[in-house]
Amino acid sequence: SFPTMRSRLLLLGILSLLLGLALVKTRILAPEAGFSPPVSTSMAAQVAATLPAGTSLLDGAKRAHEDWAERAFAEEDPAELRMLALLTALATGPSPSPPDWPSLLQEERIARPRLCVGVVQILRALPEYPTAAAIRPLDDWRTPAELRAEVLHTLWEWDILEGFNRCRHFFLRERARAQDRVRALVVERVLRVHQDPRATELLITVATRPRVEERARRLAIRALVERSCQEAAPFLDALFRSEDINSHLRRTAFSGMAELDPALARRTLLELNRNPKLEFNLQSFLDQWRTKLDVPLPERAGP
Repeated sequence: SFPTMRSRLLLLGILSLLLGLALVKTRILAPEAGFSPPVSTSMAAQVAATLPAGTSLLDGAKRAHEDWAERAFAEEDPAELRMLALLTALATGPSPSPPDWPSLLQEERIARPRLCVGVVQILRALPEYPTAAAIRPLDDWRTPAELRAEVLHTLWEWDILEGFNRCRHFFLRERARAQDRVRALVVERVLRVHQDPRATELLITVATRPRVEERARRLAIRALVERSCQEAAPFLDALFRSEDINSHLRRTAFSGMAELDPALARRTLLELNRNPKLEFNLQSFLDQWRTKLDVPLPERAGP
């Protein structure tokens, strides 16, 4: 069907573009020699062939940007990919002519956040460009979720301290909004990615902070387990004991604690044997962990 073909073409184009950017970042294509990622060269050439004689690539990019409102996805030529190819070629070619990145991002962030994610990835791959100033204004509650996560990830890569401070302010100071998935995305695409003590600190904060939505907290717990963060176990134990509403979160907290510090989990289970009220709605789950950790089952009164 038309939507399926369009989706496949879009995915193929994005994967090709990201491969080109990966080559840039790993310096397989040497910036000092002047380069243009192959996908951008090919796509930009196709677009340039449709321009009037004497029209430069920069003029073509400007034209594509100016008449964006009149464009729609075409089955064989997605306008968004054409624009990204042009921008990449302009920014990284032998004679770079970078567009006005701040204006482009501000104008398009709401209507075309996916395009802006691609632009931020282009900026992250550039060897020399003062791009932080171009994307800092996007760290704002009005920015769509995926773009906001990409911006925070990029700022963290450029400057760990700035990235940490911005993420900390985001989680601790910024009010959560209904149907808002940006916190879970920031956990998954920023904190989980950066193997840094500051990221670990924020993961513990997110996991144990009541005002953060459940999905973000569970993702933070899983990320702590993935990095074998044993110092997080006491915090997860406290969360397990104090959480009296969300049984799913309690299970995730206990499982994380048991994987990080089995000895602490055994002590907690032995204490629960003496105080079975703490097991409300969790008996079967905790009995499975008793079996795994060789903790005797508690004596329970019959029905």
